[in-house]
This record gives sequence, structure tokens and C-alpha cells, in this order.
Amino acid sequence: MPTASKRKKSPTARARNLQRSIALGELVDETMRLFQVLRQAEENMHADGLLGESERGVLFALFTDGPQSVPALARTRGRTRQRMLQVADRLAELDYVQRHRNPNSDKSPLHGLTARGRKKVMSMLRKERRLYENMTESLSLRRLQNARSVLQELRTEILAHD
Repeated sequence: MPTASKRKKSPTARARNLQRSIALGELVDETMRLFQVLRQAEENMHADGLLGESERGVLFALFTDGPQSVPALARTRGRTRQRMLQVADRLAELDYVQRHRNPNSDKSPLHGLTARGRKKVMSMLRKERRLYENMTESLSLRRLQNARSVLQELRTEILAHD
């Protein structure tokens, strides 16, 4: 008797798999489109010219995940170490981050937010919340939470297959 993994799928099962695959592709496409729209809205909102997208992203990462080394920031942000070092140096010049000793590495210090950096992130978050409040009046809390849950599950599944 064939094992479960070697059994042929029924036409109905193949059709369901195809439908799921198409739906997933559409979800990914819509997520990418939403990302681009949000990215542009964020650029417009934070258009003071002082911080670029990379700088703001690193500030948020340090705010949400705590102090990190340049290699860790590069890995999670999909950038080179050199680029993340430039960003960290720029943020240090602005007194938004400071370097700390890294107990796990003598070569890569940890970068953490200063009080000024936390204040800047809180200001950016307030701006974003005001924008989001105006955007989401037609969406119920439950639908927003379900969408977040599906995207989180998809991200986790993709990371598990890497």
C-alpha cells in the first residue's frame, strides 16, 4: 500500500491546492502593493529630510527589539553590514543611538537608543497612529486582527522553509 506522501492526490485535492496557490500569490501581490503604498505614505509623513527610510527602520528595530549589533541589523533588514554601519554611524552622530559593549563579540558593539532616539521614535509613532486612525474607520478590529494573524502565520511558514 502506498504511503501518504506517495499517494496520488485526487483531482479535487489538486484543484484545492491550485486554488490555495493562486490565492497565496494574490495575497503576496496585494501585500507588496500595500507595502509600497505604506512606504510612500511614511516617506510623505516623515519628510523632514533628516532621516531616510533606512535610518527610520533601524530606529524602529532598536525600539522594538532592543540593542543590536550591526551584523544583526544587516541580517534582519536584508542590507549589507557596510550599509548598516553607515546608518548606525549617522544615527550616532545625531545622538539617536549609542554603542555599548557586546558580551558576545569584541568586534561588533551593540547599538541601542539614547533618550533622544526614544523620543524621536515616539514622535514618529504618534504621527503614524494619527494616519492609521484616519485610514481604518471602515475596517473592524476583528478583520484587522485576522489579517495580521494570517500575515504573521505566512511569514513564520516562509521562514521555516528557508
